[in-house]
Amino acid sequence: MKKFLILTALATFMIASCEPEESTTEPVAVESIELNETSVTILVGETYRLTAAIFPENAETQTVVWESSDTSIATVDETGLVKAVAAGETVITASAEDKSATCSVTVNEPAPDGDIDMTGMSNEEVRAAIDEALAAGVTEFKLTGEFEQLGMSTTASPMDSSWTDNPFVGTNVEVVDLSGVTGWPEVDVDGLLDGNGQISNDGVYGLPAFAFSGLNNNEYTFPELRKVILPEEVETIGSQAFWNNPKLETIVCPGVKYVGNQCLVFCNAFNSIELPEATTIYTMAFKETGLTSISLPKVVEIHYGLFQDCPLTRLELTAAGDFTIHEDPLAFIGWGEPVFNFETTSCELVLNADKHYESGTASPKAASATNWFDTEWSNISFN
Repeated sequence: MKKFLILTALATFMIASCEPEESTTEPVAVESIELNETSVTILVGETYRLTAAIFPENAETQTVVWESSDTSIATVDETGLVKAVAAGETVITASAEDKSATCSVTVNEPAPDGDIDMTGMSNEEVRAAIDEALAAGVTEFKLTGEFEQLGMSTTASPMDSSWTDNPFVGTNVEVVDLSGVTGWPEVDVDGLLDGNGQISNDGVYGLPAFAFSGLNNNEYTFPELRKVILPEEVETIGSQAFWNNPKLETIVCPGVKYVGNQCLVFCNAFNSIELPEATTIYTMAFKETGLTSISLPKVVEIHYGLFQDCPLTRLELTAAGDFTIHEDPLAFIGWGEPVFNFETTSCELVLNADKHYESGTASPKAASATNWFDTEWSNISFN
């Protein structure tokens, strides 16, 4: 019996000694919190990521609570991502337990640029946006929206200077990209006026007559304009649309079919245009430009004087079939402008093979290897 009691006591001791001791370790408190930045400046619409570090690293609490003092200026989410809402100042606070750190956030409006979405804007608002950008030194613009939002005239003529309502008149604009503009109006392309001396629109749509006409009261209205970009939707460049722009070099017009009367006359720096879809070129369209070479693969109708006084050295008229060539009304009495009249003494011509002087079947066919439509060329090749 005595032996049994000893064994029982020993077992009880051993079981008791195996039970875990109650922990006496205290939780590690947060001593401080630090942010990666104490102040930032961002623009409306931008975001910025703040990060927080909790010390000591083994603190029991590792969750950070974020808060903005003014959510109308900037918001912050649970990951520390700050999003700028409006111009102003706010404070972002990061908290863990009873410790916190702050970052001052300044939100600025973005500087004006030339990328203007006119959707939902009035004519006055569009002009104000353009003026603001111009005042900030912007010289290159890309506009998106309906043509009518520009507030430009569609009825300008030599008798009506309403074309000066172009919002870029009198500015230093260099590039106007209208490739995002839709809803183009009916325009005058042949330059013929009605009985009241006003324009008569011709059932074609595109850039209105006189839209970028460059001279008014002997002053250049677009003195720095170098380039204009039109969308494929534009099928017409209206009469005198770019008349007399001293620095205009290039027009991008992938869908244009009709090049208007005198549309680029006196644009002496003009040297580049691609017209892959053009079928008709009106009177004196390129008179006194700087063009030296041009390809017109689909043109089948030509009016007189279109290259008058140009330094042209190569002309490609490679469309198949008969051409319609309009001579000066006074040509029948030996007056008026010839159809082709270059500044250079000679120009190379490329025609479709159906106008070959021997085997051609289309009109007008060449008279010889160097003569076509009463004009002497340096040489004529047949494509």
